[in-house]
Amino acid sequence: MDDGAVARLAQLGLVDASRPERVVALDPRLAARQLRAQERAAIQQSLDRMNSIEQMEGLAERYDLQRVYGDVPSEYLPSKDGMNSRIGQIMAAATSELLTLQPGKPGTRDPEVQRAGVEKARAFLARGLRVRTIYNAVTLHHQQTTEYVEAMLADGGRVRVGSALPPRMVIVDRQHLFLDNHVLEGEPNSGWHVVDKAAVAWAVSVYEMAWSACTPWERAQRAVRDAVTTARQRAILRQLEAGDLVEAVGTALHMSTRVVNKELQALRTALSLPSTFALMAWWGGSAERGLP
Repeated sequence: MDDGAVARLAQLGLVDASRPERVVALDPRLAARQLRAQERAAIQQSLDRMNSIEQMEGLAERYDLQRVYGDVPSEYLPSKDGMNSRIGQIMAAATSELLTLQPGKPGTRDPEVQRAGVEKARAFLARGLRVRTIYNAVTLHHQQTTEYVEAMLADGGRVRVGSALPPRMVIVDRQHLFLDNHVLEGEPNSGWHVVDKAAVAWAVSVYEMAWSACTPWERAQRAVRDAVTTARQRAILRQLEAGDLVEAVGTALHMSTRVVNKELQALRTALSLPSTFALMAWWGGSAERGLP
């Protein structure tokens, strides 16, 4: 018998190979009992470890409470496609609410990203879920955004507009927060997916404050339609209100001084005001100061 076979038999307890010159056979029943005892002990150790694992899982509740005060768990999504894909995945699994805030002016946002966002929101509404969106008030004059908003309103969404808005954000089910990337060098539409409870709750409170301060889209549209001033005239008045001279206003708004004066004259005539000083006094108390 070769040495390898003898070693295996000895390991099983079937032979005594302590004396190389003489290998002695042992009772196989005793060997079997010893092996069964060893395996039972190994199985018991495995069961004990499994019980410990279950006890570890029981700590999750305390962990979740503590993690509210910990670092912000977040994931960097380095591309537009990555952001759109992740938002789409989270929205597909959502069960209640979508909150979006778009503070940018028309032209500053990728039209493809905007279109994809609107399509996701409409699909969300089609499932019977709630959607609220905040836009920069200047979008009231933007045809493409107006068409998107009208479609969302028809589907049951709610839209408001405002100025001096917080940064862009998307919040799903008050559990997932998507933000633009302000941390790393990356693509313009890269961003972060944040799931920390404290961070998301804070973002929701910021959103609710902005929502309360904003004007419903339909009411804002009526106000713009019925306004005495035009968007260009309001831009001029804001520059004058900030202390700029007429020449500086023209430079800031890419208009000639003649055009600025012509707009001011037209507004003074419409309001029957004798001077620009009187016009600025009217502007200081006008509700149209809040229009885009």
